[in-house]
Amino acid sequence: MMLAGILLKLGGYGFIKILFPILTLSTLKFGPFMIMVSIIGAIITSLSTIRQLDLKKVIAYASIGHMAISIASLFTNSVFGLYGSFLL
Repeated sequence: MMLAGILLKLGGYGFIKILFPILTLSTLKFGPFMIMVSIIGAIITSLSTIRQLDLKKVIAYASIGHMAISIASLFTNSVFGLYGSFLL
């Protein structure tokens, strides 16, 4: 639960607070690549989540999949992507 609740959300917060203000031009350049990697990661973790029987693993994999979608929405570099990431 600590992984799902604290560590993953802290990584998303680090993207918002540290990466985007410091490396604005590089986020524009590598944005499509990061979106592609995040979407592929979300699909793979979602497929892994479906196969799990243990509830702790289901929660962990689902949280990782949700954070992948959240990171993909952050790299769209739009206000709607930022709001969607906050909402998710």
